[in-house]
Amino acid sequence: MSVLLGNEEADVRVSLLKDTIGDATPCLKKIVVVDDSKFLADILATFFQLEGLSAQAVYGGAEAVATICREIPDVAFVDLVMPDLSGMEVARHVRASGIERPPVLVALSAWEEDGVRREAKEAGFDYFLAKPVDIPELREFMSRLGADHVSRVTLGK
Repeated sequence: MSVLLGNEEADVRVSLLKDTIGDATPCLKKIVVVDDSKFLADILATFFQLEGLSAQAVYGGAEAVATICREIPDVAFVDLVMPDLSGMEVARHVRASGIERPPVLVALSAWEEDGVRREAKEAGFDYFLAKPVDIPELREFMSRLGADHVSRVTLGK
């Protein structure tokens, strides 16, 4: 299997489990992961790729806004603290862009205080996940997110 790590392609030999996130969330296939830590962004994007999803790593806020508005992913995981444009600013720009079917925005941060969560919600994030991200919890989160997305589409919300 080839996996895209940033701008480089790497061959990876894996044995995928039958029940991957891609199987559980057929309507949420396109993911963008934004973090100024190339290592963390690549690891999370690779995880999603190995789970059967299309995932792209992006390494800065300005690049994130351009990528999200151009690619229109189903879900964007965005680090809150980045040097060029904060995750809060990324969310505000994406929400103000007028994208017809905007992505689900998930804030990623090691800062878990209520004030940070409240500010993330006000900036336009739909969800907040604390770093470090626990893989079993991430799988459960994506399964619940997929089920919620299906019900919203079905109910026309």
